[in-house]
Amino acid sequence: MAALPFDRLPLSRYGSWLAVSLGEDGLPLIRDIHGGDYGAPWIFRIRFADHDPLDLRCGLRPAALEAVSRKDGSRLGIVCGGHDDLYLRAEGLSVILETRQERYNSLIPLDGGEYEYQLYAINRKIRLRGSASGGGIVEFHSQWKISESAGVFITLDGRKGRAGLDLQSYAVTPEFPFSDYDHEKEAGANHFAGWTAPLPAGGEYAEAAKYTLWGNFVHAEGALGYDALYMNKLSMTNIWSWDNCFSAIALAKAHPQRALEQLLVILDHQHSSGALPDYVNDLFASYSCVKPPVYGWTVQKLREQNDFFYGKEVSALLYDKISKLTAFWLERRMRREWGLCYYLHGNDSGWDNASVFHRSPPLCGADLAAYLTRQMDALSEMAAGLEKPAEAALWKERAEAMFNAMIERLHTPDGFVSRGLNSGEADGEAKSLINLLPLLVHYRMEASMKESLVRRLEEFEGEHGLATERLDSRYYRKGGYWLGPIWAPVSLLFIDSLYSAGYGGMAARLAEKFRRLPSTGLMAENFDPQTGQGYDGNAFAWTAAVYLFLEKYGGGPKDA
Repeated sequence: MAALPFDRLPLSRYGSWLAVSLGEDGLPLIRDIHGGDYGAPWIFRIRFADHDPLDLRCGLRPAALEAVSRKDGSRLGIVCGGHDDLYLRAEGLSVILETRQERYNSLIPLDGGEYEYQLYAINRKIRLRGSASGGGIVEFHSQWKISESAGVFITLDGRKGRAGLDLQSYAVTPEFPFSDYDHEKEAGANHFAGWTAPLPAGGEYAEAAKYTLWGNFVHAEGALGYDALYMNKLSMTNIWSWDNCFSAIALAKAHPQRALEQLLVILDHQHSSGALPDYVNDLFASYSCVKPPVYGWTVQKLREQNDFFYGKEVSALLYDKISKLTAFWLERRMRREWGLCYYLHGNDSGWDNASVFHRSPPLCGADLAAYLTRQMDALSEMAAGLEKPAEAALWKERAEAMFNAMIERLHTPDGFVSRGLNSGEADGEAKSLINLLPLLVHYRMEASMKESLVRRLEEFEGEHGLATERLDSRYYRKGGYWLGPIWAPVSLLFIDSLYSAGYGGMAARLAEKFRRLPSTGLMAENFDPQTGQGYDGNAFAWTAAVYLFLEKYGGGPKDA
């Protein structure tokens, strides 16, 4: 495969907790992503002693990075191993690995010429082993200052030969022996080829999307009961509850067990109230916020792709968890006299700073009512399949009640709105795409209401896709997160709804627009609706997941 852009995608490997990325100063950073967002920003910064980083051509491939001088062909190679290990090789140049000066961090020599570098604050240790040949030199430098090491750096001088460094991260003691550069380079490439082969073909940016999915996995550890697909290994080092659903959908056909585990890694932390955590990492599950109840819709999308999700054990497990999640909303987050549920914060919706939240919450969102209606309809289907007719009828009844309450309270001649729980008012100046998400339950609507929603949706469509805030809104902001930019999960929700509602032409058009976005933004978190520019970081798993999954919407039912 062709080299991938190292300036926008990090070096890593399926399962690894280590990543190498390009820093703002143009120098590579070695990072250990244990600890979620609270982990160390980086462990080592790689400085080139006698080469300008701008003169180096970086080629990134699965598990391997090579920086080659355009002037003299000297090179630095880095390979990511399968057990939280990295292998560096300098030939024809000299590099220095600098460290962060932090309290109690210490570089200690061990037997056999190895060293252990302790990262005290994040409870990680780095095992280090140097090697040299043909005149290469590896040197470890530090000064002991009573209780910590100061001035820690490692020199790999390969100007007269080859200088190498092997490093491995662990919590207490090493669990695996070191491997070697060449073996891990081949093993990483082979694992990538085998793991990604069953994924959709994916188009022009398929390799970048597949690498993003493969490379963002971390192995099960601590609070993570399964291998987890993180959002990225650059800045969003957790697995969030609703991000995980879109990852699962993309994996369902090729890797059904892994897809199921992306749900379970969150569902296994379900609170006794039925609430799900906002996110989980290796250290803990956070319940600061919840996320929108998209699990019912997700199960339907999983089943469309793979009969694995109709299996009795899988169905029973998911039915139990999603029933409890739905009960949380109906029992803990419902305004009884309205028959509607509410968000306590924009983050609960996943649309953190959307314009509908610019007035003080709680907020009864039209999107939330639609999600729950769809989820209860899905639970009814699941209950019927599990031979629970009474429960199937009850969920159907509840779904109808929620849908009717949404129409009664949140539908106006101008379309759907979100209302403040205390004031009962809608912000008439908000022009957020979130209020069109009732299209998820188009199958319950009269034709005129469905058609009206689709016409309004066209008002949000631009050259590059669906803006999350209309461009003529007073709230619209360039690079404004949920105040305009295009997002992968939202794009999929609408494209899938249009497709199933009979608007296949519009669905295909929007799918194609999204699949062109990597030409300007690659796998960014979100995209500018006017230019396609990527915002808020790179190498995002749900962007890659949606990019690959949208291949199925290239055609479809004729527009109604």
